[in-house]
Amino acid sequence: MTFARHFPTLCDDADVGRVRTGGYAQTITNWNEEHATLLATKWYDHKKLAELGETEGLVYKKGPFSIIEEQCMKDAIERYRVEHALTEDNIHKLIFTKQKGGTFWRDVARSVPMRPIKNVFIHVRRVWEPVAKQGPWSGHEDENLERAIQELGHTWDAISKRIGRSPANCRDRYRNHLIHRTERRRGAWSPQEVQELTTIVTSMISEKGGIAAGISWTEVAARMGHKRNGQQCRNKWMQSLHGRDEQSRLDWYTIDTFIFMHKVTSLSVLDESEITWSNFPDPGWNRWTAYQLQRKWRTLKRSVSGHENMTPQEIAHTVLKQAAAAAQLCSN
Repeated sequence: MTFARHFPTLCDDADVGRVRTGGYAQTITNWNEEHATLLATKWYDHKKLAELGETEGLVYKKGPFSIIEEQCMKDAIERYRVEHALTEDNIHKLIFTKQKGGTFWRDVARSVPMRPIKNVFIHVRRVWEPVAKQGPWSGHEDENLERAIQELGHTWDAISKRIGRSPANCRDRYRNHLIHRTERRRGAWSPQEVQELTTIVTSMISEKGGIAAGISWTEVAARMGHKRNGQQCRNKWMQSLHGRDEQSRLDWYTIDTFIFMHKVTSLSVLDESEITWSNFPDPGWNRWTAYQLQRKWRTLKRSVSGHENMTPQEIAHTVLKQAAAAAQLCSN
């Protein structure tokens, strides 16, 4: 029995073979066996992880799971099922039990090195959620969610069963869209709002001893009087502010494309979601945030025909050829 309907196989045979033979671990930059063991066994929340990253140099992965990681988790779950002679129903019950003992989650987390076990737990449960509706929320659903919260409080598992969405989806919808929505603004930020956000975030960084990681954007939104939600505050900070000079972010030259693409070609990754964008800047090339570099990558890759079926290195090589051809044409 397999679990393809939960974790669809999206990579080709060569990639799958590389995953199954353990080659995936070798593709991860900043690989550290001690870190991987800690991440696969300790149920740290994001604040503790950020603290350890700043104080102990803990390296871990964030962001969307790649197609290779999806395959690794699928293989780990199937392997655990076979080794323990379990049925698919047994596995489903194991995933959704509130008990976190045993070796199941540790084994699944070990299949995706540098991913915190708690993040693996949340992701797998979201994928396996049997009643989880996805996609945009309707006004009717929002009304039902607000009514359910009034009656049930913040018991997201109970609310999930009533609404037909996953617990995390219900919680995030409430926190990011419903709560304080009458005070919330949309559209362009005013200069006053930008200044207020900058003051609040820099103050919070100072309160944390100069440590930027692990800032609570929910708290940032609260300090702004809920004029913007946490997601809006984070996006504005990461996209436009983040301690960068405004003008320096606007200038992108051909030489920057060459530097950027050569950095990508040097990576040992199979999927772009495995790229740690914050590792790209160096002392001689550091005018952009990780967020801005990721957006620039998306712009550049769209210029490559068939990029959907190419590795990051193949895309980067093609962009380099295009940039060299354009530079040659301009010089003639």
